Amino acid sequence: MTLSAANTSPIHVYTTQTLSLDLGLRRIFQWTFLVGNVSTPIIGADFLYNFRLVPDISKQALLDSETNIKCHCILGNSRIHSIKTVSGDSVYHELLRKFPDITKPPRPDQEIKHSVVHYIETNSRPVTAKARRLAPDRLRIAKAEFENMITLGHMRPSKSNYASPLHMVPKKDSTEWRPVGDYRALNAQTIKDNYSVPNILDFTSNLHGTKIYSHIDLVKAYHQIPINPDDVHKSAIITPFGLFESTRMQFGLCNAAATFQRFIDEVLRNLPFVFAFVDDILVASSSPEEHLQHLQILFTRLQQYGLSLKPSKCIFGVTTIKFLGFKVSESGIEPLSDRVDCILNFPQPTTLTQLRRFLGLFNFYRRFVPKAAHLLAPLNKFLEGIKNFKKSKKSFL
Repeated sequence: MTLSAANTSPIHVYTTQTLSLDLGLRRIFQWTFLVGNVSTPIIGADFLYNFRLVPDISKQALLDSETNIKCHCILGNSRIHSIKTVSGDSVYHELLRKFPDITKPPRPDQEIKHSVVHYIETNSRPVTAKARRLAPDRLRIAKAEFENMITLGHMRPSKSNYASPLHMVPKKDSTEWRPVGDYRALNAQTIKDNYSVPNILDFTSNLHGTKIYSHIDLVKAYHQIPINPDDVHKSAIITPFGLFESTRMQFGLCNAAATFQRFIDEVLRNLPFVFAFVDDILVASSSPEEHLQHLQILFTRLQQYGLSLKPSKCIFGVTTIKFLGFKVSESGIEPLSDRVDCILNFPQPTTLTQLRRFLGLFNFYRRFVPKAAHLLAPLNKFLEGIKNFKKSKKSFL
């Protein structure tokens, strides 16, 4: 086969190859590309038309008209000869380039490099529910995400006698939505896993003498854990477009955090410079040189276990970092100033819900407040045995 360029010069084609592309649009694009004698890879108009992708040059973005999600792009020129999963010139990005496997998005044929599985042990009859209606925009997002998970092999059509409803959850710090199963009824019947999730305050002693920090963001971490084959049918989700069951661990399952914490503790065993809270990882070192060594050890572990990270969401080599609602620096762990302001400026509660919200905010940082138990005693006593809350300013003095 021979193609012609815009200037009519011939382009020799050697063969074809089917690839799966992750463009940051929350779905995988499978396409058969022509392998030709060109210096720059090209995504053609036929690809864009087939997947309803619209380039917006003025905003330097690629819009997915199926989901209304867009990814930001960088305008380049013809001298770009390759695609890199890691961009940046820091020593940390140079280190990442030595571990290309941990920066690649998950593939449909990706091998699972560990033996951890998620169990859903129940003690009652199957739970069922009817499909919930979704607004058109959220329906498009849900369909696209399910299509993506089916392509990756993480989801499949189901004939299960279980059916949990679909729920759309807003993503943190984003206008996007994440489709998840509403597993509350299933969770009520699930035997609980008591494996403990750590507290950042337990890591305080390990922070002594540290000055350099990195925050590692894992890609679709839960989806790295298979569900026990005998329990897959229990994960079934009923949607307006069919019944599907998950072969990988999903958000919303009551023991998911415990399963992943057990797994990540295995991955990071005997690495005292690393703290992991489920899929959030903090690396703390005493010097830049030591930090590079620590990151290299961590990246080696992630590669051994088949885990991936997203460089654009990671923070490398800083002296102060926000982590799990705290500021971490060589001074130790401190409250975030904006959250402290929220507590100080919290309006006087007039309902039971508002009071509980205030106590939740305060208790998050209570270890930093001298005699916190004494200060909160009147409010906690007020909550004891209360059934019908009535507005009472005296109660909040």
